[in-house]
Amino acid sequence: MKWNRCVFCLAAVAPMLLLVGHAAAGRPKPAAPPKLTGAVTASGSVSLRAASGKVVQQLRAGWYTVTIADDARSGAFHLVGPGVDKSTGAHFRGVAIWGVHFRVGVYRYQSGMRGTATRVVHVR
Repeated sequence: MKWNRCVFCLAAVAPMLLLVGHAAAGRPKPAAPPKLTGAVTASGSVSLRAASGKVVQQLRAGWYTVTIADDARSGAFHLVGPGVDKSTGAHFRGVAIWGVHFRVGVYRYQSGMRGTATRVVHVR
């Protein structure tokens, strides 16, 4: 008797599982956030570029994936703005990947080395 109940339950549940699987498969995947590439060279110069290779001066508000290549021995890639204060660290050398939520406002990035320029990005 127990075996019959188990088969009956399985027969009742299996179609529901198929429906749930089809409903999930029909949903579109969310779009990946746009990608930006930041760099700080051994001499301390910094850049932040869009996927097109152009230097970023303006962005739309939202989430971005920022990949930082830091080759500076004593500097760091430092990004500061509304709700963001991220840095690769003074002694870090390598690649860092950040998820950054850019809000409306002005963001500044620099290498953290004395005498290096600060760059600005306006987010609208």
